[in-house]
Amino acid sequence: MNDAGDPTPYDAVRYPCYSHTLSHPDVLAKQALLYGVETAPVESCRVLELGCGDGSNLIPMAFGLPGCQFTGVDLAGDPVARGNELIAAAGLENVTLLHADLMDFDPAAGEFDYIIAHGLFSWVPKPVQEKILAICGKHLSVNGVAFISYLAQPGAYARTMLRDMMLFHTRDCKGPEESVAAAKDLAGLIASVPPANDLVQFLLQSESRRVMEMVPGHLFHDDLAEWSSAFYLMQFAGAAGEHGLQFLAEADFTEMQDRHLPPEAQEKLRALAPDRVLREQYLDFLRGRRFRQTLLCRAGRAIRTNPDPECLDRLFCSTAAETDRLPVDLSPEVEVNFRGARGTALESSYPPGKAALAVLMEASPRRVAFSELLTATRAHLAAAAYAADVVSDAALRTFLLDLHGAGIVDLHAHATLQCLHPGEYPKASPVALWQAARGYFASSLRHVGYTFTQDPAIHLFRLLDGKRNRTEIVRDLLANPEARTALLESGLPTDEQFAALSRVVDREIDHLARLGMLIC
Repeated sequence: MNDAGDPTPYDAVRYPCYSHTLSHPDVLAKQALLYGVETAPVESCRVLELGCGDGSNLIPMAFGLPGCQFTGVDLAGDPVARGNELIAAAGLENVTLLHADLMDFDPAAGEFDYIIAHGLFSWVPKPVQEKILAICGKHLSVNGVAFISYLAQPGAYARTMLRDMMLFHTRDCKGPEESVAAAKDLAGLIASVPPANDLVQFLLQSESRRVMEMVPGHLFHDDLAEWSSAFYLMQFAGAAGEHGLQFLAEADFTEMQDRHLPPEAQEKLRALAPDRVLREQYLDFLRGRRFRQTLLCRAGRAIRTNPDPECLDRLFCSTAAETDRLPVDLSPEVEVNFRGARGTALESSYPPGKAALAVLMEASPRRVAFSELLTATRAHLAAAAYAADVVSDAALRTFLLDLHGAGIVDLHAHATLQCLHPGEYPKASPVALWQAARGYFASSLRHVGYTFTQDPAIHLFRLLDGKRNRTEIVRDLLANPEARTALLESGLPTDEQFAALSRVVDREIDHLARLGMLIC
């Protein structure tokens, strides 16, 4: 790798950075708890991110978790400088971004409860990959969790085929812009060929369409990068084991489920892979997985084979699910279809389960402690003339865990700071506000990135500094021709514009609050 003082390709071509929900300590702690590892409290932990870029992932965490300490390290100086501008602007004192080479990582840095390396491992040479694992092995606390994402086999083979073609096609290109343009031209050519009954061509055309939609920074640094390597899970787990680490779980709980398989395939999988890591490897074969977000913990820790439903007593539940049948019919004879945020669906006739989902949908997006959910579920059933004792604590925990695996219910290790009921002076997160002032991307307090590219609410959002009341916000928007055009229907009489825009502002502020963009 370059010396820390030398410019890198990431200084020359900006890599678009975002907040990555699955790398948040809330997710890591929840996953660890389900599999029997009790980590440091999410509200008071130490977090290290390797390859932090401009801090778009780490800095929103630091704002949302003021009792924690965050450290980021990156070899590219320009992104680190941008991140430090945001840290200063937001007045954060619990996060530090360092311009440094991982190969020179300070051995006196101490222990970290969570170590993150997202979008890094597959795109660095082998000595740096070994260093990443060595840092995790030496600096991860006893109960700590490391998050490392990487290209996975067998799914990455198709990506590798097209990458090799693009590298050949761009071999004589001068500079990043010419390389990106040439790579997209080749991808367009491959995608334009009439489809044939050929699996290889189908895979290449699918990958080519992906490349054509990529932004230049992602294409240049990911698919045209100097280094790119993919791993089978067993390879990665073996390499981690050499540094005193073991596979804990995948960051996305839904990715560990076999519910999509027919019963006979599930039975065959159990026979083939009684070991939990081997089971994950075979699931990769069956899915053709191309990317992994793997959690590691220290070797020697006892890991549960199956998640523990009892852990829900210490977790929060939320849902973004919807249903066409409102109010939800709790009758055991009626199946109700619930649709999750990621296109998943589930039908249930189980009265306590339907009641719990009705409670969570009404509370959404608030995170509800299991004890509160249990009480509210019983009250909901009682209001429909069902006996409270129909709700079994154990059965409800198991049902919710199944819903979590299906992507219908989210589980969390802590609540958030987001404000669901903004007052007369609505205020956005200063981190999100700083980001939105310089573009169209902002990170929510739920650590979900939101892009305003096609959303006229960006004009409103940029005014939510907590110093303007709602009337002043409406006046400022009316004074801005671009905002007025974007937020109001055309042809509206001047004397009606203030009232109409006031309604729009109230609606959009409520929407932004639900997204987790506002603080109280």
